[in-house]
Amino acid sequence: MTKPKLKTCSKCKVVKPLSAFYKDSGSPDGKCYWCKDCTTQRQKELEEKKMTKQTGETSSKQVSKSENLILKIDFTHYQELYEKLMNQAKKDYRSPDMQVLYWIGQKNIIEEV
Repeated sequence: MTKPKLKTCSKCKVVKPLSAFYKDSGSPDGKCYWCKDCTTQRQKELEEKKMTKQTGETSSKQVSKSENLILKIDFTHYQELYEKLMNQAKKDYRSPDMQVLYWIGQKNIIEEV
């Protein structure tokens, strides 16, 4: 007897080929109950929820991991701010780049300058 080559996703209720499902050794047919699309969508929702919890606020535009953003900041005329950035980054165990992003996310950089 051959295995069925189609399966219904229990999330979106769409019949899809088995190749549209991740492997799961714990399920009877060896495939996950949700299709790859639904699983990926849920993972993105969980990551967004985690980020919202960490920052305490929602962003109007979530930047996908595939986008490359470059932010260049010249501290030539802002030595005091640069020193504050470096000290805070060291204190919070962040890289200077991550500290800048954290400040921008929290809007602290605008309030404290």
